[in-house]
Amino acid sequence: MKKYSLLAAMALILPFAASCNKTPSPAPAPVIDYGNFKFTSTFTRRDNKAEWLEKEQIAILWQKTDKSEGKTTAAASAAGTKAEFTAKVDSASIYWAVYPANANVSLLDSAKFSITVPSSQGGYLARTGVSIASTDVKTADFTFTSIIPTLKITVDRDDITGVYIRGYNGEALTGTVSARLEGDKVLFSAATATSDEIELAVDGAGAYYVAVLPGISLPDGLLVRYGKSGEYFPAKAFTGISLVDATKVIDLGSAAPV
Repeated sequence: MKKYSLLAAMALILPFAASCNKTPSPAPAPVIDYGNFKFTSTFTRRDNKAEWLEKEQIAILWQKTDKSEGKTTAAASAAGTKAEFTAKVDSASIYWAVYPANANVSLLDSAKFSITVPSSQGGYLARTGVSIASTDVKTADFTFTSIIPTLKITVDRDDITGVYIRGYNGEALTGTVSARLEGDKVLFSAATATSDEIELAVDGAGAYYVAVLPGISLPDGLLVRYGKSGEYFPAKAFTGISLVDATKVIDLGSAAPV
């Protein structure tokens, strides 16, 4: 009788012990809403600007599963040093962001992109140069790196409609380059489809920003001339210009026609 009682007790205990030793099931992976995916970004100080403006836009790019480019824009939710950007995206290993949103940047693959600096510019660089950033779905935070050197030119007269910029020795100032990020460095290819003059359309007096190709050597500086209604003023020379550091806006200062 005791033997049967012992067996019955063991039959009750063994399932309980087995349940105590059972490995717990892993927690389910969080559901990611790619239709309303939230990125954040802290504005990088440039040219005395340190805040995002409300509704200021960035472009977001990624490589789709079929290797084609996915692209959308997103606007800052509010003004401030750090802003949130909500966008509809696809699942991807890396997301790229471009500022300003209308800069001519395209993905070549998941880690390489092309940038075109146009020879005709109309002040699309409202207050800073072209910057890029990358992140993954887990981090979802963009830290931008300035990649295109920027010139700032102040026009003093209301009747000026165009500014024309050339390297003193005819250096290429615009064109298309491919680039990739390696850590905090940007590596560029040689430029193609280059031009040695930038034509900047202006609307009278004010400060204007001009993008130029990265890595240009200008040992003798730039020549800048102004025009109004078919009349052109003599060129004015600017020397001592270094385009090595793309994080700095090169302020040519007030440059009235001579």
